[in-house]
Amino acid sequence: MKFLAKGSHQSLYLTSTGITLLLEGTPTPFSNLRKAGTTSIVSIADRSKPQSTRPTVLRTRLIGIKSDPEISGVGLLPGRVNYLIGRDPKKWRTDIPTFAGVKYQGIYPGVDLILPRE
Repeated sequence: MKFLAKGSHQSLYLTSTGITLLLEGTPTPFSNLRKAGTTSIVSIADRSKPQSTRPTVLRTRLIGIKSDPEISGVGLLPGRVNYLIGRDPKKWRTDIPTFAGVKYQGIYPGVDLILPRE
């Protein structure tokens, strides 16, 4: 992953091969998928049983682009972020710059992709 954009219930992952959108808390017709070693599926029509929520994932792939496009942040913002996950400070990521957008340079001859495009 090269860049990440997060919202209250969504995440956008920007990689060298494409873009993945994760929508958290999307209602699904499945409930209790793994309970006591069994699998049960609740019919969409059966509204008497509670519905679980699980993320919806949309993956896009940039077909035919050069193998390792240059991806950079554009529009440097004043804020910085830190990811202090786990107990090992060596794995923490600190003082990460934030940007208004991301540019995929030269994904096709003479073509750049800039997100978001104003």
